[in-house]
Amino acid sequence: MDKERIELPEVGWHEFVQPEIYHAWDLMSHGRLEILHRQTPAHLLYDLQQPKEPTDAQIQGTVTHVAVLQPKLFNKVYAPEPVVDKRTKAGKQELEEFHTANAHKKVIDAKVWQTAKDMADAAWSNADVATVLSALSAVEISGVFICPLTQLGCKFRPDGLSQELGCVVDYKTTMSASLADFQRSITNFGYHRQGSFYLEGCAALGLPNWEFLFIAQEKTGSYEAAVYELSQRAINLAAQELRALRAQYWECRSRNEWPGYKTGITVIDLPQWAYTQKEDRQ
Repeated sequence: MDKERIELPEVGWHEFVQPEIYHAWDLMSHGRLEILHRQTPAHLLYDLQQPKEPTDAQIQGTVTHVAVLQPKLFNKVYAPEPVVDKRTKAGKQELEEFHTANAHKKVIDAKVWQTAKDMADAAWSNADVATVLSALSAVEISGVFICPLTQLGCKFRPDGLSQELGCVVDYKTTMSASLADFQRSITNFGYHRQGSFYLEGCAALGLPNWEFLFIAQEKTGSYEAAVYELSQRAINLAAQELRALRAQYWECRSRNEWPGYKTGITVIDLPQWAYTQKEDRQ
């Protein structure tokens, strides 16, 4: 999709925006700032310029999001492709007839469909998760606001909003939803920065003083899930980190300069934990 042909939206909430349109909006986002945090401006520029095909994990995540957050929509949007012997005439015919009958749906791999359905069933069977999901007043709604620091347009797309609970809801799949393990996931993947960015967007669009909730669900086994509220302390730290990233983003865009790693020869050492482990063994 040619991003130059995508008209930028006005400030405010926008419903029923297709994901490919949203991603084509050339606006500051948590995702862009997260690349700056983890890598370099050169990596961000490359990411913005290259068309991206979804990975198998991303496809599974997208389908699962719909199954969990919009279960009534799930069967209307997706259909599991039947397992047939594509080498035979009968198999090919059965597959062709199935695609014709489901032309209005997205036909996906049966395993992907079943995993998404099983995860949704497990999520909704968890009382805490079901309480949050049942209270959602909007799902996959896109927001646009102006960054007060840089005056650049920003975009964000919460998984869910709940007027009843006064919160943003973000659904995450994870290897472990335990408190200690998901705490590490928040740190490693910058989820606290995402929460802070989204809450600022909500406040700018008339929803101040909201909370940020995670629904964390395991991707294997019995698909156990838990609900976590992001602490104000974590949100405050994220806001500080985001200020520096926004300033860097603004500088790169205004100068059209996207530097990579530091030039020259840099002395590199082992991480501190390597020395700590050695000392502990002595």
